[in-house]
Amino acid sequence: MSPMIQWQSAPRLTAIYALRHLPNHGEWVDAQLAKTLSSQSDLVESCKNSETWLALQSGLEPDPEMSIRDIEQSIDRMETSIASMHSQLAEELQLRQEPLKQLWEAHGPGLLLAMIRAAKLKLPEQVTVTTVLPLHGGGGEAIREYQNVVFENVLANPVAEVPETLRLAWLIGQLAPEADPDSLVTHCIEAALDIGVIYQDVSEIARRNWLVS
Repeated sequence: MSPMIQWQSAPRLTAIYALRHLPNHGEWVDAQLAKTLSSQSDLVESCKNSETWLALQSGLEPDPEMSIRDIEQSIDRMETSIASMHSQLAEELQLRQEPLKQLWEAHGPGLLLAMIRAAKLKLPEQVTVTTVLPLHGGGGEAIREYQNVVFENVLANPVAEVPETLRLAWLIGQLAPEADPDSLVTHCIEAALDIGVIYQDVSEIARRNWLVS
């Protein structure tokens, strides 16, 4: 059975995601935001403990080594910086999320089930998908400890041949303890071919674009 998907998005979650990836801000597609944050070296220092941001993003208590005040101030500053470029971020995140949810509901559960069976995965019964601004123009990560997938919500497929719902299924599959991201690409593409989501083998295209870290 495919896991139940719980969707969430909020400006603060995008701010936390941005903090976790701030050392790589030069690679962000939002050049204005990257420039705005480029001088905030103290924020770079504050986010070196990535476990803190993992916990925060998943609604858990942060690492005690960082004070609550410091954490809140860092998030507040990031939120303010993002809001200066995206003044209606809450509404924007919701508008971005709806098409993805509709596409997922159309064939995501079947795709995920086919991939689970092919790869013999054991996934949790419920998974949280956190959608955030596409700071890198598409991407995401699976946070296995918290059964959470963070997904950059683009409005169009960055790679025309590979629907973003496939990337989402691939990331969800990585929440299984036994999952191998590389081999899971093959299982995901084969599952998509089997159920008619795509009609040609795009494994290598997906591999080049998904396995970037």
